[in-house]
Amino acid sequence: IVRLLMLTGQRLREVAHASWDEFDLEKGEWSIPGERTKNKLPTVVFLNEQALEILRGLPVIKSKGRYLFTTTGETPVSGFSRCKSRLDAIINKPRIKSGDEPLVDWWFHDLRRTMSTNCQRIGISPEVVDLMQNHVEGARSGTRGSYQLYRYADERRAGFNRWGKELELILSKSTGD
Repeated sequence: IVRLLMLTGQRLREVAHASWDEFDLEKGEWSIPGERTKNKLPTVVFLNEQALEILRGLPVIKSKGRYLFTTTGETPVSGFSRCKSRLDAIINKPRIKSGDEPLVDWWFHDLRRTMSTNCQRIGISPEVVDLMQNHVEGARSGTRGSYQLYRYADERRAGFNRWGKELELILSKSTGD
């Protein structure tokens, strides 16, 4: 889930509650219905190769909702505060060992902000980044939302691919790989 949050820039519950019927792995697309998005608008997330690799590696769990992530087989996964505590321990163990201050006060939503900021840093236009994250502000508000109906599909797909490669580069530098 955390890796998909980093790669797609979507909201925690959008990823955690995803079901297999929302995905077309052949096309590399994830269609999130409006009833599952914060702004109630459907969106298509174009999956970069890194996200597709994760999805292809997941077992298909027989569940009522066909959830990607479930512990009961009936409901989407939950327990994010425990997951966050475990991640904090993993992140902070080497930091403390090397004498650095522990990383504190971060939230899963910060991964979304990080993706947005870095996409802009690598030259993806703000309106495309807004659409990649299904934001209404800017890209679809006011008269722009009524008159400028182009959805930047090619640009969003290219943006997700660029972001996947950039994230791979960032992570390889931080781990020394």
